[in-house]
Amino acid sequence: MTVKDRDPGVDGDEGLMPRMLTRLFEEVNRSSDFVYTVTLQYLQVYLEQIYDLLPDSPEGAEVALRIREDKSGLMVENAKTTVLTNSQDALK
Repeated sequence: MTVKDRDPGVDGDEGLMPRMLTRLFEEVNRSSDFVYTVTLQYLQVYLEQIYDLLPDSPEGAEVALRIREDKSGLMVENAKTTVLTNSQDALK
C-alpha cells in the first residue's frame, strides 16, 4: 500500500491515505445529527524518535518530540494539529 496515488486519476490505484480520508469525509458528510471537527497530526516514528511532518518551519521537522500523558490520555507534545474541512486538505 502507498500513502499517495501511484497513478492519479486511475480508479482503484489510490494509496491508503486518500482512500481513508475520502471514506472518513463521506461518513462525516452523511451524518446530519452531529457537527464534526476533523483534525490531523502527521507524525513519523524513526529510531524510537517522533518527528512532526507538518512543522511550522523546516527546522521544526528536525526536532524530536516527546510523548506525555495528561488527563485525556497520551499526547505528542508540540505536534502541530491541522483542522481539515475535506479530504483534499490533508493531501496538499
